[in-house]
Amino acid sequence: MEKVISAILNFVWFHPFITLTVGGCYVAGVGQLNSPTKDSPTWYRILFAVLNFLSLQFQRMSPKVEKSPNFQDAVNLQQQLAGQEPTAVKVPPTVEDKK
Repeated sequence: MEKVISAILNFVWFHPFITLTVGGCYVAGVGQLNSPTKDSPTWYRILFAVLNFLSLQFQRMSPKVEKSPNFQDAVNLQQQLAGQEPTAVKVPPTVEDKK
Protein backbone atom coordinates (compact mmCIF):
# COMPACT_ATOMS: atom_id res chain seq x y z
CA MET A 1 0.00 0.00 0.00
CA GLU A 2 2.87 2.35 0.77
CA LYS A 3 4.26 1.82 -2.73
CA VAL A 4 0.96 2.83 -4.30
CA ILE A 5 0.68 5.98 -2.19
CA SER A 6 4.32 6.81 -2.87
CA ALA A 7 3.79 6.35 -6.62
CA ILE A 8 0.73 8.61 -6.59
CA LEU A 9 2.52 11.32 -4.62
CA ASN A 10 5.55 11.13 -6.91
CA PHE A 11 3.30 11.47 -9.97
CA VAL A 12 1.54 14.50 -8.46
CA TRP A 13 4.87 16.05 -7.51
CA PHE A 14 6.49 15.59 -10.92
CA HIS A 15 3.40 16.22 -13.09
CA PRO A 16 1.45 19.08 -11.47
CA PHE A 17 -0.15 20.33 -14.70
CA ILE A 18 -1.57 16.91 -15.55
CA THR A 19 -2.86 16.59 -11.98
CA LEU A 20 -4.51 20.02 -12.12
CA THR A 21 -6.03 19.28 -15.52
CA VAL A 22 -7.52 15.96 -14.40
CA GLY A 23 -8.75 17.49 -11.14
CA GLY A 24 -10.27 20.45 -12.96
CA CYS A 25 -12.06 18.15 -15.40
CA TYR A 26 -13.47 16.15 -12.47
CA VAL A 27 -14.72 19.26 -10.69
CA ALA A 28 -16.25 20.62 -13.91
CA GLY A 29 -17.92 17.28 -14.63
CA VAL A 30 -19.43 17.08 -11.16
CA GLY A 31 -20.58 20.68 -11.47
CA GLN A 32 -22.58 19.75 -14.57
CA LEU A 33 -24.63 17.08 -12.80
CA ASN A 34 -28.31 17.92 -12.52
CA SER A 35 -29.60 18.54 -9.01
CA PRO A 36 -31.74 15.71 -7.69
CA THR A 37 -35.48 16.27 -7.83
CA LYS A 38 -38.25 14.82 -5.72
CA ASP A 39 -38.53 11.97 -8.26
CA SER A 40 -34.80 11.11 -8.21
CA PRO A 41 -33.87 7.72 -6.73
CA THR A 42 -32.09 7.59 -3.40
CA TRP A 43 -28.87 6.26 -4.94
CA TYR A 44 -28.64 9.35 -7.19
CA ARG A 45 -29.14 11.70 -4.25
CA ILE A 46 -26.37 9.94 -2.30
CA LEU A 47 -24.05 9.82 -5.33
CA PHE A 48 -24.70 13.51 -6.02
CA ALA A 49 -23.84 14.45 -2.42
CA VAL A 50 -20.70 12.26 -2.27
CA LEU A 51 -19.31 13.47 -5.62
CA ASN A 52 -19.90 17.10 -4.67
CA PHE A 53 -18.25 16.51 -1.30
CA LEU A 54 -15.19 14.97 -2.96
CA SER A 55 -14.98 17.89 -5.40
CA LEU A 56 -15.21 20.34 -2.47
CA GLN A 57 -18.46 21.86 -3.74
CA PHE A 58 -20.17 21.86 -0.37
CA GLN A 59 -23.01 24.23 -1.31
CA ARG A 60 -24.13 21.88 -4.07
CA MET A 61 -24.28 18.88 -1.72
CA SER A 62 -27.69 19.95 -0.47
CA PRO A 63 -29.11 22.61 -2.80
CA LYS A 64 -31.27 25.35 -1.35
CA VAL A 65 -34.99 24.82 -1.64
CA GLU A 66 -35.59 28.06 -3.55
CA LYS A 67 -33.20 27.03 -6.31
CA SER A 68 -34.46 23.47 -6.57
CA PRO A 69 -37.01 22.17 -9.06
CA ASN A 70 -39.12 21.11 -6.05
CA PHE A 71 -39.72 24.66 -4.78
CA GLN A 72 -43.20 25.07 -6.29
CA ASP A 73 -44.27 21.66 -4.97
CA ALA A 74 -42.94 22.50 -1.49
CA VAL A 75 -44.83 25.79 -1.43
CA ASN A 76 -48.05 24.09 -2.57
CA LEU A 77 -47.66 21.42 0.12
CA GLN A 78 -47.13 23.98 2.87
CA GLN A 79 -50.14 25.98 1.69
CA GLN A 80 -52.24 22.83 1.58
CA LEU A 81 -51.18 21.92 5.14
CA ALA A 82 -52.09 25.44 6.25
CA GLY A 83 -55.50 25.17 4.60
CA GLN A 84 -54.74 27.77 1.93
CA GLU A 85 -55.37 27.67 -1.78
CA PRO A 86 -52.20 26.88 -3.84
CA THR A 87 -50.85 29.97 -5.62
CA ALA A 88 -48.23 30.48 -8.29
CA VAL A 89 -44.83 31.40 -6.91
CA LYS A 90 -43.18 34.41 -8.50
CA VAL A 91 -39.52 33.71 -9.14
CA PRO A 92 -37.23 36.72 -9.58
CA PRO A 93 -36.39 37.31 -13.25
CA THR A 94 -33.04 36.09 -14.49
CA VAL A 95 -30.73 37.65 -17.04
CA GLU A 96 -32.18 35.40 -19.75
CA ASP A 97 -35.70 36.73 -19.06
CA LYS A 98 -34.65 40.35 -19.68
CA LYS A 99 -33.78 39.79 -23.37
